[in-house]
Amino acid sequence: MHVTLTPHKPSIEEATKLEHNPLLAHLRYAYLGNSDIFLVIISSSLSNVQEEKLLRVLYENKKTIGWTITDIKGIIPSFCMHKIFLEDGHRPNIEQQRRLLEKDVTFNFDDTCLKAFEEIKKKMVATPIIAAPDWSLPFELMCDASDHAIGVVLGQRKDTVFYSIYYASKTLDDA
Repeated sequence: MHVTLTPHKPSIEEATKLEHNPLLAHLRYAYLGNSDIFLVIISSSLSNVQEEKLLRVLYENKKTIGWTITDIKGIIPSFCMHKIFLEDGHRPNIEQQRRLLEKDVTFNFDDTCLKAFEEIKKKMVATPIIAAPDWSLPFELMCDASDHAIGVVLGQRKDTVFYSIYYASKTLDDA
């Protein structure tokens, strides 16, 4: 079976269709320009003047923001994308979830665990900040998939700290 992938256009030429998921109370959606393209997430605590100035700067520099993988200069989208084609009548293999504890073993939730748990909670509700790529450093690509969604983060490590450059996720349907 031969499949041809249609190349994606940069978001400057073709608006990206996005789902609007609920945001935390301190965030809200905004658009650059008059139409529903160039979606950004901003703080809901900005004054009207601050919001106007922020959106103006972002609009003036919209070509430098990676709205889609196609917008990121130097990365070939067809190189970063993949599809898994199955033969007719075949379905993906679904395995049962493995269980992160052993049976009949005491679970010790000590101060170290509590500290790590509190740190994870902070990271989960913090707004992700996208960093500009440093072309002299190697890139890291982290992928995750489940029965319901897939996700990917492109980033780099600077002094052992991981910085996100681009991330994407997709909710899967029954197909």
